[in-house]
Amino acid sequence: MLGQFLVIGAFILWGIAPLYFHYVEIDSIMHMMALRILWQCGFVLGALKLSGFNFGQLNRISLPSLGYTALAGLVLNISWYGFIYALTNNLVLSSSLAYFICPLLVIAVSALFFSEPLSRTQKLAISVMLLALLWLVINNASNLWLPMMIAVAFASYYVLRKKSELHGSRSIAVEHLAQLILVPCILVFYPDWTVESLLDLQSTAVIVTGIQVVPVLLLTLAVNRVPLQQIGIIQYIEPTLHFAIGYLVFKEHLNSDMLISMIGIWLAILIWLLPFIRRARKQFLAN
Repeated sequence: MLGQFLVIGAFILWGIAPLYFHYVEIDSIMHMMALRILWQCGFVLGALKLSGFNFGQLNRISLPSLGYTALAGLVLNISWYGFIYALTNNLVLSSSLAYFICPLLVIAVSALFFSEPLSRTQKLAISVMLLALLWLVINNASNLWLPMMIAVAFASYYVLRKKSELHGSRSIAVEHLAQLILVPCILVFYPDWTVESLLDLQSTAVIVTGIQVVPVLLLTLAVNRVPLQQIGIIQYIEPTLHFAIGYLVFKEHLNSDMLISMIGIWLAILIWLLPFIRRARKQFLAN
C-alpha cells in the first residue's frame, strides 16, 4: 500500500499545482525556466554525487545514446514550458486536456516507432481520441495548440528515451547536464533581464523546482513497488484535478466544442481502462 500512496501523492501534488501558479506573478517564464534548470540540475546532480555516482562513466557512452538522451532532456522543457504557460495564463483546462491525451498518445507512438502491438481495445481508444481531437481541429483549433504542444513534447521525450541505451543514474545525469545548455541561450535570446529581476524570481524558481522534483522522487520510490499499469491509471488524478480547479475554482470558460472533445477523450480513456477494471474486479472477487 505504501507504493500506491506514494504514487497518489505525486500526482496530487502535480494536480494541485495550478493553485500556486494562479496567484504568483511571473514576469518572464523563460527567465524563470533558466533559474529552475539551475536549481533542479544543482539538486539532482548533487544528489547523484552524494549517492556515489561516478561522473567519469559518462565518457564511455556511445554517441547515439548520448545524443538521444541529451535531446530528450531538452525536449522535456518544451512540455514544462507549456505547463507553466497554461497555469499562468488561465488555461488550466487546456493543461488538463494535455495530460488526458498524453498516455494514449504515448501508446500510439510506441506502436508507430517501436512496433509495439496494440490490442483491439487500445486501437479503439486511440481512434476515439483522434476523432475527439479532429472535432476540436475542425471547430476550434485555437484551443488545441497548447495541449498538443505539451502532449507531443512528452511523447517525443518517451520516443527519445526509448531509443537511447542509457538507463538509471547515467541517463538522469546526461539529461540534466544537457539542460544546462539552455540557460545561457535563454539569457542571450531574452536579454531583458537584470541581476535584480533574477533575484526576484529565485524564490518562485525554488518552489517550481520543488513542484517538479518532489513528485518525481515519490514516483522513483514507488516505481518498484507498484505495477506500471496501476501508475498509468493513477496518473489521471493530475488532469482530473486540473480540470476541476480550472472549471470550478477559476471559472474558466468551457465552450461546447471543447466540452464535446473532452467527452470524447474521457470516453477513449474509459475504453482503454476497461480491461484493467475487469481484471481488478476479477482479482477482488477471487479474494
